[in-house]
Amino acid sequence: MKLRKLRVRVGWTQRELAEKIPLNHSQIAKYELGNETPPEDINILLDGLLGADGDLSDLWVHVKRQPFPDRLRKYLEYEAKATAMHTYLALGSKGQWRSSTHANQVRRSDSCHVAQVFIQ
Repeated sequence: MKLRKLRVRVGWTQRELAEKIPLNHSQIAKYELGNETPPEDINILLDGLLGADGDLSDLWVHVKRQPFPDRLRKYLEYEAKATAMHTYLALGSKGQWRSSTHANQVRRSDSCHVAQVFIQ
């Protein structure tokens, strides 16, 4: 949001700012929306071009470079297992995987890696 305010204050469009760096204007939009964080060298260029007096550089130091916060890690693990289960179930015909005994046999036979993920 700060980046957009600085760009508007200078009177440039995203395209005009992107040409000065050089970047694609869609990349500027991603930075402004917070969907991506500019690399440090681009951030320094933006800071200088927009006359931010070091404000953008100061903010960059505080940005966490993690794609997902720790609180979401468990959710991502469950989502991966659910996707594997969905894929596993799609491999068999309807009702084929009804018993855990059959699923364990498939897992032991090593015929399906996804079955291993499903049973665990």
